[in-house]
Amino acid sequence: MTIPNHSRSLAVVHWLGAAIVFGTCIPIAASSQVARGFHQRFTTLSALPDVSLSIELTHLVTLRGSVSEGNISLRSRVRQGDSGRYFVAPTYDQSKIAVYNRTGKYIRSIGRIGQGPGELLGINDFVVTPRNEICVFDWRLNRASYFSVRGKFIDSFQLPGLVHSAVVLSDGKMILQMTVQSPDLVGVPIHVVSSDGEIINSFGSDDISFNARNIDLYVRILAIYDDTHILAAPLNEYKIELWDVNGHLERTLTRDSEWFPTWNTVDRNQPFSSRPSPRLVGLRTDESGHIWTLVAVADRAWSPRSDYTHEISLSDLETLFDYQMEVLNLQSGQVMASQKYDAPIAFLGPSKVTRMLQDENGNINVEVLSIRLKPTDQLRR
Repeated sequence: MTIPNHSRSLAVVHWLGAAIVFGTCIPIAASSQVARGFHQRFTTLSALPDVSLSIELTHLVTLRGSVSEGNISLRSRVRQGDSGRYFVAPTYDQSKIAVYNRTGKYIRSIGRIGQGPGELLGINDFVVTPRNEICVFDWRLNRASYFSVRGKFIDSFQLPGLVHSAVVLSDGKMILQMTVQSPDLVGVPIHVVSSDGEIINSFGSDDISFNARNIDLYVRILAIYDDTHILAAPLNEYKIELWDVNGHLERTLTRDSEWFPTWNTVDRNQPFSSRPSPRLVGLRTDESGHIWTLVAVADRAWSPRSDYTHEISLSDLETLFDYQMEVLNLQSGQVMASQKYDAPIAFLGPSKVTRMLQDENGNINVEVLSIRLKPTDQLRR
């Protein structure tokens, strides 16, 4: 993928934004009693990870992204439906969703360009609902549209603001990280929305001040914890909050780490002439109730590029950032595992990740991998 240099910083932010919600939209069946069982409101996790555990990745399928197939772009996000099919959007054509079967074969595209019913202009996120429908958020039309997994248009509704990310509960309600411009909701980051677009509840911050020039401080990463709780985390500090869907903050976790200092100003020269600050870009829970995080950090070999004028490619991103993945145990307050990866990586549901790769023709492909914790001594055998 290539992007004009005049918007190169914004493009990098867009990719990091895409990583925020990769794979956090599939409902996870878990007992809400786990969340209510917490006794400590604030927890500081240990500074050093448990070195006895490692993260194991195993290749499953590759989603080919050529023009004749999915036309995958650097901003593409991946979701998986109940049938095992993979959905990828936005593609280079921001009005389409690419569909792949469970073996990774491209099947079709959903959507067409336009402003009428069932038409799209600028996909910025989408979710697969419990009814196995696709809800697509269009930032240009400020609209959400429902499609069947076979591409049939079902319905749409106008959005009250710009959706940055989304997750969906098992009852069909959506949790949207959304910029709402109404006077009573400006600066409130998280909104519970019905399947037809009605705002049911809003929460997520005691400080409702909002500055559009510093929107990075407003963005939250979202993940489903169970049927009645979500996790929310800011980009600029290693802090994870557990909220119930009624807007009550039940627990706050912080990570004591020298490599992730909190930052409160955005340097628009990053990540080129200024070293990029770490930012939390991925969040999910697994079936054991552990929290997995993904942090974009400066590449090991990062160096300033004041004369950086050419267009951005996937290989450029690989030299700008590394990706630190960690697994957190809420009950013990420990970091169970911590590993770093070179290629752009993102979560997909409770047990998979995706990794972007570029082939010899310059096409961006997405590798899907299973993921699990494994004792270190088993990895050495």
